[in-house]
Amino acid sequence: MVAWGQQVELSIPDVQGVPGGEVWVSIDVTIPEGIKVFSGQFTLVYDPEMLSCQEVQVSEVLEGYS
Repeated sequence: MVAWGQQVELSIPDVQGVPGGEVWVSIDVTIPEGIKVFSGQFTLVYDPEMLSCQEVQVSEVLEGYS
């Protein structure tokens, strides 16, 4: 993701699960030093036949955002 000429990196790990199981997937955000992010939005696309999102937990980095 690029904003104002600066790159903000989103990382999603490769994970595996079993049918009916539960898997937590963290989305890590790397923001260059000196850059302040006041708002942002991204869309995570997945196959609803394979996965269902049950919960979103906000990390302390993103507190105050929804």
